[in-house]
Amino acid sequence: MISPREVPPWPTFLRPLLEVLNDGQIWKTSDLESTTTDRMQLSDEQRAQTLKSGQTQAYNRVGWALSALTRAQAVQKVRLGESRITDVGAR
Repeated sequence: MISPREVPPWPTFLRPLLEVLNDGQIWKTSDLESTTTDRMQLSDEQRAQTLKSGQTQAYNRVGWALSALTRAQAVQKVRLGESRITDVGAR
């Protein structure tokens, strides 16, 4: 079981990320990060946790989830730093 202080593992971000993208719009990665963490109701403490690189764990995990969804063809990269859901992801 995950402590309420820990950031959930990246697979936990898959569904909320698809829910955000399901509006069919083109999303900037930075907006996806903040909107997905809002949808997941992560605490300020969870959002503040950083990796050694300085990147927040939550944003890093959104990135991993976005990468996995792109490889699965559920999300399409429109331009650098911009994505949208595909028909596969909308199912």
